Amino acid sequence: MNQTPIINKEIKGNQFLYTYLEKETIIAKIGGVFIVPNELIVLRQKSGPTPATNALRLAFVEDFRKMPACVIQVPNVPARKAMLDWLYEVGFKIKYKKYLYFKDLKTFDYQPTALPPFTFKSLADADPSYFKKCLFEAAEGDPTTDTATSNPQKFFDELADYPTFDPNHWQMVYLNENLIGFITAKLIPEGEPNEVEGNIQLFAIMPAFRQKGLGKHLHYRAMGYLKEIGATIYFGSTAEANVGMVKIFKQNVGEMEREQLFLGL
Repeated sequence: MNQTPIINKEIKGNQFLYTYLEKETIIAKIGGVFIVPNELIVLRQKSGPTPATNALRLAFVEDFRKMPACVIQVPNVPARKAMLDWLYEVGFKIKYKKYLYFKDLKTFDYQPTALPPFTFKSLADADPSYFKKCLFEAAEGDPTTDTATSNPQKFFDELADYPTFDPNHWQMVYLNENLIGFITAKLIPEGEPNEVEGNIQLFAIMPAFRQKGLGKHLHYRAMGYLKEIGATIYFGSTAEANVGMVKIFKQNVGEMEREQLFLGL
């Protein structure tokens, strides 16, 4: 006689914890509009899918169907092929893609461009209300930052929600005394063994200064800034649809390292 699988579900903070017969566990992490499971299903077995594995996965999918705005993030790499095949099989489809880029900053030597030097003013030194107001304006129109317009405070809080957040590393960028954009730098000390990973949480140009060729120069300066504050590796990403940013990455970093898929039902 087949036993009904016993699956316990618990919500702790920003995580769903599923347990099958107290032996196997799914940890589904929720962040913003994304549901980002850790490898989708975190299992103790390494031998491949089992009945318990499938019971857990299906329980997760049923809950996922109740959250239509959410997407699953999966790297498009050979190690995830079986998982992707299963997701497609149960009805998931690609909603959009992101490209990931890396650069070794240990050998990167920033050289000033032909533009006058950029100057910075950090969140720590600026009026917080003015900083936020301008940050929201700079983020407007970016397809990956829709909450900047719909819920500015939530956008700001999520952007700053990481352990190494430092207001000294969030910079308003000026050119000839004009505010042209923002670089909000993030350091991840243990992103890679013996490395300090650097990332720009938000790279944005003020609307009045877009389409003027400043993005390439500011992004190049941002990588130099990350090295100045201690990063040894630069990690960046952008949506496939953000053609302008893809072009900047190709100019300043090179080809993408891998593709990230975002799937929904």
